[in-house]
Amino acid sequence: MLLLPHSELRGPRTWAIAPSMDDAPLEGRDRRDASGFHDTFQPRFLSDDQEVMIETSMLRLTVTLRGGFCA
Repeated sequence: MLLLPHSELRGPRTWAIAPSMDDAPLEGRDRRDASGFHDTFQPRFLSDDQEVMIETSMLRLTVTLRGGFCA
């Protein structure tokens, strides 16, 4: 999951996690590159006027909305 508070990534940061590789490249990996990660989970999305919930078989994220919104 990638949350973008201002609809964009800030700075040229990368990540050093390299699934299915011996090591990450020295310059890092693009943060939007999800290749190599296990992608067979099926997330479930639920929302109402008070909460937004994203759930998988291993994780649940619940955001309580207090005068704001989740877009």
